[in-house]
Amino acid sequence: MDEKTPWGKLHEECIIHDFDNFVKYFDDELASVVLSLVICANDLKICLDLIFTEKNEFPHKANYFFKLAISHLRELATVVGKKGELVQNFLQRHNDKTLLESWKILEDNLANYEGLVKDVLKEVRDDAFHYEYSKETVSALKNFDKLQVAYQKKGVFKENPIGQVYLFGHKVSGTIMNVHLDKKSVQKMSEASSNLFTFVDSLLHIAQQEDVYLRSLVKKLTKNN
Repeated sequence: MDEKTPWGKLHEECIIHDFDNFVKYFDDELASVVLSLVICANDLKICLDLIFTEKNEFPHKANYFFKLAISHLRELATVVGKKGELVQNFLQRHNDKTLLESWKILEDNLANYEGLVKDVLKEVRDDAFHYEYSKETVSALKNFDKLQVAYQKKGVFKENPIGQVYLFGHKVSGTIMNVHLDKKSVQKMSEASSNLFTFVDSLLHIAQQEDVYLRSLVKKLTKNN
């Protein structure tokens, strides 16, 4: 990767803005939670972008990125459940009502283990990535009359074993997703993702607009602790 353009073509499509690194004033635990939120937001945006890019031409790929997005949300929910109080305490001291309300909405989405996390995210993640399947799932495989495999006609993967696509596997995988997911579940996941983006964007917006104020505030709060 070119050192002058470390983000590839991203610099051509976006305006890259630098602002003060307010996270350096946080203790390591709080900084770690903020980093989890930011990286998860990035990962989810990549997954969502690829879902919509691939869903028409290659739905099996979109299905994979959807499972991946669910896994990212599940892992973030674990972090929020364990360490979300750190963020809330900081925001309460910051006394920014809008940002605190944004956090409470996100926390309500993810910190409550019962509901979205336990009933949807965990079950789908376990089935999608643990590769241990129920008798019902195995039966779905056995019920196929034929096992379809796709081979690429051209390109770098032609006549190469890793160019094969086991379509019957994708079909079973899609069945698993349909068992766990309904319109209400998908809506909940969409809300959680949207609320994550809103919170992270709001946090960084404050840093952009109030660099000097935030630095002094964080230093003050850190001294008080």
